[in-house]
Amino acid sequence: MARLILFNLLAIFLFKHFLDNISTPSYKDTELTAPKELKIINYKTNNNYPYSVSIQKKGSHYASGALVDKKWVLTVAGEFYNTRETIKLFRVRLGSVNCKKGGVLIPLKSIEIHPSYVYKEPSFDIAMLRIANGLEFTDYIQPIPLSDVKGRVVSAKFVATYWPRLIVNGKVLPRSAKERLKPYSMRVSTQRSIPWDKCYMISQEYNYSLHVSSICMEPFISHHSPCMPDAGAPIAADGGLWGITSSWISDDCLTQPSPTIFTRISSTHIRPWIDSLL
Repeated sequence: MARLILFNLLAIFLFKHFLDNISTPSYKDTELTAPKELKIINYKTNNNYPYSVSIQKKGSHYASGALVDKKWVLTVAGEFYNTRETIKLFRVRLGSVNCKKGGVLIPLKSIEIHPSYVYKEPSFDIAMLRIANGLEFTDYIQPIPLSDVKGRVVSAKFVATYWPRLIVNGKVLPRSAKERLKPYSMRVSTQRSIPWDKCYMISQEYNYSLHVSSICMEPFISHHSPCMPDAGAPIAADGGLWGITSSWISDDCLTQPSPTIFTRISSTHIRPWIDSLL
């Protein structure tokens, strides 16, 4: 345990040192409010985050998402890129902070992947899932408004809601994995943004070009195993949905935590596609 804590502290130090040594132009800061720590939600209802969705495959949590309409859930594209022909295996659970029980469990009708998404790349990593049955809103099941805020974000704190994934790429996480602490309970965490210019420089190190529709956040270490992004986690601030967390990870994530990337909803490259489906 001591070695693991030391590794996490060293990883955070190295990443921050890397950021501090990248020079960027100065812009006016945009500061958004959020809780200050990770929380594990244990109660049964989903009153504080009624838009949060657990997307399940064969009864196990597969990815997170956000309810944006009576018929649609926004989520990540990467986890569904090769699953469109097996849609009958999926369900969405709404209205509960426990991904195993409570709320309602509904099948899906269709999956729409953003047309510009390229498999295993972070840009345009967003998809829309259409719910098969009619959905009634309650105090615990509510859509989240889509953010219309445009312009450059330099400094911000966002709220992410998600459930830990215990099966990734067909492999079950070991018993020692951090995700096994109360694995069925929703997590709520604060994640800080990285200036786009700095993140673009980081992306060049990985030989890809970060699209302007993406926003980067600092790696989230606590309660996470290495190379385990919160695929599909809604990113919210000021009462609106700002984006969806990408499933992308860097090749060297075991030794150098890569930034968390999310697709920005208000981008002119993203919002018209969403509106065309709603």
